[in-house]
Amino acid sequence: MARELALTPFLAGDPVALGAEVSSLPSLAWELGLPSLEGAGVLGVGPRVALLHSLTGAVQGLAVRAVRLPHAPALTDTSGPVDAAIVLTSSLRESGAALHLVSRLTYIFASNVPELVPFLAFVFLGVPLPLTVMQILAVDLGTDLLPALALGAEPPEPGVMARPPRSPTDRLLSAGRLARAFGFLGVIEAALSLGAFFWTYRVAGWRPGLPLAASGDLYRRATTMTLAGIVATQVGNVFACRTDRESVFRVGLLANRLVLGGIAAELAILLALILLPPFPYVFGLAPLAFAEWGILLLFPPAVVLCEEGRKWVVRRTRPR
Repeated sequence: MARELALTPFLAGDPVALGAEVSSLPSLAWELGLPSLEGAGVLGVGPRVALLHSLTGAVQGLAVRAVRLPHAPALTDTSGPVDAAIVLTSSLRESGAALHLVSRLTYIFASNVPELVPFLAFVFLGVPLPLTVMQILAVDLGTDLLPALALGAEPPEPGVMARPPRSPTDRLLSAGRLARAFGFLGVIEAALSLGAFFWTYRVAGWRPGLPLAASGDLYRRATTMTLAGIVATQVGNVFACRTDRESVFRVGLLANRLVLGGIAAELAILLALILLPPFPYVFGLAPLAFAEWGILLLFPPAVVLCEEGRKWVVRRTRPR
């Protein structure tokens, strides 16, 4: 997505110079049977429509926007009418859908790290398992689903059209994106959720060097804190994944109502698992105290602020 060309004069029939960025594309000129596109501004309606189709279909990464014309007639070609009021952004939509997919995958991949680290702690540190298999399923098949789907409704972030085009050979799931999901967001989530597990033991009187209870109410509360910690950090993560490099505060925290609905459903599922029988017995959970919920309330802003810091560094070190 390199440039957005407002083609109102072009569609209206007025002579217009398309500029070097378009006239230098030989493939478009070849499709139109022209030696170059510098004279395309004086073409008739048919070649103009053909040029629009070429711009939106033949060139990857180039979006063409036809803004509304109050008095312009419908443009036609052999395939039927083309209303000048239609926004011709097929390549933009395809790229946007791909970016939405990447956002959802980043959101989901990040939660894999706090799901894995408890098993590593269990094996290498000899602590009781901080997160059970059933609790992992509660995240993957329950709390994560609706927020991930809601990210698909996120509009393109500001300034996306000003960025250089992405190479056709670039991978959507690049090493940088995977590092963001697993090495940054995931590590933050794992540290917070596992910290909540040990914090529950500490407020109950445990100190380093003493054995940790591996059963009973204290153990269930500790694993509940791990699960609730992952859910709380994922609340912050869904806001963090709404943009790639721009601040989420610029697009508005409350702008995507589907994300807000997904978060509400995520929290409702968590509360149901903790409070409504027989879910606490099935998933090995226990009710939390107000102080424990207060700790969890700090997790979403912590994730958002850490990601905002990363995005600020990216904007400073890698300008468009």
